[in-house]
Amino acid sequence: MNPSPSRRLLFGLGLCLAVARPVVADAFQNGNLVVLQVGDGSAPLSSAATAVSLLEYSTTGVLQQTLNLPSQSGTARLTQAGSSTSEGYISLSADGTSLAVVGYDAVAGTVGIASTTASLRNRVIDSVSFTGDIVRFAGSGSLLSGQNIRSGVIAGSDAWAVGSSAGAIVMTGSTPGSIYNGITSLRVANVSNGNLTFSTQSGTTTRGIYQFSGLPTASAMPSQVITTDSTSAPVDFSFSPDASVAYIADERASAGGGVQKWVNLGGTWSLSYTLSAGSGRGARGLAVDFSGLNPTVFATTTQNELIKIVDTGSSAAPTILATAGANVAYRGLEFVPIPEPGETAAMTGAGLLALAALHRRWKRADRRD
Repeated sequence: MNPSPSRRLLFGLGLCLAVARPVVADAFQNGNLVVLQVGDGSAPLSSAATAVSLLEYSTTGVLQQTLNLPSQSGTARLTQAGSSTSEGYISLSADGTSLAVVGYDAVAGTVGIASTTASLRNRVIDSVSFTGDIVRFAGSGSLLSGQNIRSGVIAGSDAWAVGSSAGAIVMTGSTPGSIYNGITSLRVANVSNGNLTFSTQSGTTTRGIYQFSGLPTASAMPSQVITTDSTSAPVDFSFSPDASVAYIADERASAGGGVQKWVNLGGTWSLSYTLSAGSGRGARGLAVDFSGLNPTVFATTTQNELIKIVDTGSSAAPTILATAGANVAYRGLEFVPIPEPGETAAMTGAGLLALAALHRRWKRADRRD
């Protein structure tokens, strides 16, 4: 059978790109969002190890593709506890070129996965690139044993993770282990303006956002940069590039929940107001576009929605972009990673988008054939 015109064109483009790293069909599209989804819809979520997917959405809520992480076998196998709302948060690497996804090297269906020993079910961090390549970045057979692994972040050759009762740990280098355990139960780890940062819901006077100076790989003491109130439930967070504004997702479905906006005046952080995530809804995953006059806030909610809020003030209302289906849950949220320099050496950004779109059309045409 003669190849279709779209396939002949794709083949020609492929020849032109022979000098560059191959671009796979699952390359992300610049500026889109990635939502981590746990579950495949086939059964109710439980504490067992559960399959994980990355859903790419446009900023208008159009699903672009679904990238399924290996859940049965392979060097990058990764699953998460299906019913644990404290797991599943993702982050961009310090240079923005990859996503960090944490979980367990365990086959889907493993009972009570968070309570298993790490020697049998390693705690792991996988890296997902702009092209959709998934690789094992780090893993441990001792760290976070019998505990949830909730979030992680990558910077250069190092990776950090946080969980339910081990504080902040480094999972790479010659001496992987704890760098801080003053507060042991942590939620989300990230790199903010070059500094390792994490959130916690622990205690009454210690809830909020903590930050180290730089990216420590040995014992260090963070500062509590933002102190949220004693009943708050901070999860994900985002700092502006100039560190003058911060947004914090608060998962309380009652008063106080939503997306808090904090402003830094003279080195002191103050709560400006809280954006509603919708009636009876709290926020969990968070990604913020600071490029416009009014920041655009994206969040996942406690009602399994992806929402958008243009921050025009305290009364700004959320728009629901997408809603999870039955037997799945939305967890973490980030913008897609950017290409590494070598990935676009022979092609412009517009060309990458065109090739990805063409390849998707080709696959749809194949299914019709």
